[in-house]
Amino acid sequence: MPKEPCDLAHPFAVGARLVLNSGRLARVRVQRTAVLSLPTGRLVAGEFGDGVVGPAFTERVRPGDYPVVLHLADLPPHGRLPALTLVAGARVVVREAPATDWEMALGEGQDPASLADDEFFAYTVRHGTGGFVDASGLPALRQGGGPVPRPPLGALPAPVRFAAGHGNGEYPTWLGRGPDGAVVCFFTDFFVLTDGEVVERLPEDEP
Repeated sequence: MPKEPCDLAHPFAVGARLVLNSGRLARVRVQRTAVLSLPTGRLVAGEFGDGVVGPAFTERVRPGDYPVVLHLADLPPHGRLPALTLVAGARVVVREAPATDWEMALGEGQDPASLADDEFFAYTVRHGTGGFVDASGLPALRQGGGPVPRPPLGALPAPVRFAAGHGNGEYPTWLGRGPDGAVVCFFTDFFVLTDGEVVERLPEDEP
């Protein structure tokens, strides 16, 4: 995966039917999973629970509550393989508008000029989950020592967690901008429908 993502609108379009290089068919749908509270407007993406958490992204959005939408890949049975649903990507919807430009979401001190063409900044998944949280929730998460309990009402903002694609790995988060340059979303790609996985896109009305 290069410094710039593939056309994320292509494989992640709702209703898209894609043939993967494994021979399996994937049908894409979305699921609104939660509302994320961002009281500081600073987002962190990572796997929370083992004390290893990356930096907050430098791009700020207006403080508020934002929907988290999962892009799911439904895979029907294939040979001896059972039906399977994977979280192919996770998106924080900042504004209901299409992204026309994508760039890597960067943390403090991260310089894309330091990367080779096939490198990217990412967070590490060791226990099969990804997530989003506001920067103000980091102190509690960085205490480590196992799963972090959901804070009581009125406490620090809680993370939103979800399964991470095929499981453990390194996953980048991209920043989507609209035609006016404003941020419309943050998008974590779990390499289920990208990175050479898709070999053909089928018509959406094909049986």
